[in-house]
Amino acid sequence: MPGAAGHSKRPFRWGILAAGGIARKFAADLKSQGMLIQAVASRSADKARAFADAFGIPTSYGDYSALLEDGEVDGVYIAAPNSLHLPWTTAAARAGKHILCEKPFTWDPMAAEGVLREVSAAGVFFMEAFMYRCHPQWQRVRSLLDQGAIGDIRLIEARFSYDLGDSNENIRLNPVLQGGAWMDVGCYGLDVSRWIMKSEPISISAQAHVGFTSGVDEWSVTSLSFGSGALASIQCAARVAQPPWVAVYGGKGRIEIPQPWHPPANGAEIICVISGNEQKFVEGDGLPLYAREAKRVEAAIAAGKTECEVMPWSETLKQAAAMARWRLSAGLEPV
Repeated sequence: MPGAAGHSKRPFRWGILAAGGIARKFAADLKSQGMLIQAVASRSADKARAFADAFGIPTSYGDYSALLEDGEVDGVYIAAPNSLHLPWTTAAARAGKHILCEKPFTWDPMAAEGVLREVSAAGVFFMEAFMYRCHPQWQRVRSLLDQGAIGDIRLIEARFSYDLGDSNENIRLNPVLQGGAWMDVGCYGLDVSRWIMKSEPISISAQAHVGFTSGVDEWSVTSLSFGSGALASIQCAARVAQPPWVAVYGGKGRIEIPQPWHPPANGAEIICVISGNEQKFVEGDGLPLYAREAKRVEAAIAAGKTECEVMPWSETLKQAAAMARWRLSAGLEPV
């Protein structure tokens, strides 16, 4: 078992659990930085083998459990569909593997608590993969907010949308796999609003369009209110083309983040406007986003930690509780 104490000076050996699109982005970023991916698993042996060949990964498995049994794997990146996050996090913890699990971990706070108890008992690392938090542009935003550059926060706007077209074949639209636009991308707007405010919303009001054939929320608008009086507006969609956006409005000015979720390795712009005067900040040091996230995980493990300050377990639990409140407001029943 790797345990929380980390590893020797040898490279951390990643295993990737599931071989879909997000896993390919993760693998590409890690390989670009010479980071070690030891194995990949898919429910299809052929798909796993093709993935391994594409990224120069030594071992592939047609079974998730086999990956967890591999003694050459130190930790796993769980990139499986949403409905599989909890069971495979549990399985990985019991197998003694460190865990980076794709967002959203879950919309069920009680289940999240139970799984994290398993992780704690195993003494392994866990982090929910809100990768955008790792980019230095958000450190700049936090610095501006904390120094009161725009005054007291009054309004937040957050958008994350895309258009899948008319087909219902995409797993993001599968209710059994806990699909839907909110689970896939709306959760980012919720997370960043909580992060900006450093507090939990006192109310969540959601309006969601549920597709007749898909059975999941396809687009939605959500309002949050905070104890300070600040309000947040979150728009997300799986069938609406809309540019990404985050803006924070205060009593003295505003901060705009044009590329909030997938900022580039170089040249991420933050625009701060105070009393009509605009100042631009450019952040990024060339390190790709998913590699940056993985390096944060590796550093925490090497330091003997079981969680990372960028997304600690307490934040995952609070996010899950807020996700449950959103579903209740939107009138969506658990699957």
